[in-house]
Amino acid sequence: FNGGRGGNALAHAQGTSGGYTRATATATGGTGAGTARSGRADASSTATGTDGYALADAASGRVRNRNNARGYAFANVAGNYSTGATATSKAAASSSIGQAVTDRAQADGMQSVAFGTLLPSQADADAALVGNVNAEAAMAGYNVLAMGLLGGAYSDNGSETGGVLYSSSLDFNIDMTDMTNTKLMVGLLDPIVSGTHGFESLHFRMNIEGTWVTDITFSSLGSAISYFDDNVLDYGLWGDLVDSGKILDMAFYFDLTEQHLGEGFNTNFIVGASTVPVPAAVWLFGSGLLGFLAVARRRKQS
Repeated sequence: FNGGRGGNALAHAQGTSGGYTRATATATGGTGAGTARSGRADASSTATGTDGYALADAASGRVRNRNNARGYAFANVAGNYSTGATATSKAAASSSIGQAVTDRAQADGMQSVAFGTLLPSQADADAALVGNVNAEAAMAGYNVLAMGLLGGAYSDNGSETGGVLYSSSLDFNIDMTDMTNTKLMVGLLDPIVSGTHGFESLHFRMNIEGTWVTDITFSSLGSAISYFDDNVLDYGLWGDLVDSGKILDMAFYFDLTEQHLGEGFNTNFIVGASTVPVPAAVWLFGSGLLGFLAVARRRKQS
């Protein structure tokens, strides 16, 4: 359902059969009037069968300020058509603007998740950065543009062998009109492994303005943990990436393949662009001016 203008949206789909099953849930948050905040969107789906998929699609956006976010989660059903064994896959996606990203605990038991928020509060950003020394230092003084969580996990009752694909993505469009052209940074924060195996393979990609700026595939859990744990990616000046419209389009993709019961991997991230530091000369001029004014005030009082 949709709460109307600026209202929140919630959608859930469920499908069950002894064969091919698909369940699709789509939620679109209401667009706020003027500069009002747009509604949050939460979508989840559950599919049980020998084959098929669960899909969740959640979108939020403000037309006037040209900001929008979309989360997309897709989970294949890991049943076995030849033996008739059924399995259950669950997918969940959420998107919001100016609100907290969905609690990470909501990823538990899911086969695919995509949780994202655009323009979160500084308090939420600070909480996410706790314990990430590198990211915390790199993001100091930065404007927080977006936060997100992506992940996948094999079904607890799956029987398909050879690996099953779970895909999730987050797409952000960010209005950069009032921002100064400075660095665009992505901090990869806290990876979490379900079980001991995690995945057969993991493909992580980032696209900025139609260009693949990061494209990396992991076959070992250790290398993935090392990469996603408190790692900072520097993409240079955002003004060199966007066109004259100054809407920054960033998309994150997470494709995980796994075949072990209950095993999975998820990770969160933060996106920031730096504010303009006051040049040292300006600070010196300012301190000198304050000193001059203090002396002048004392002379006037005497």
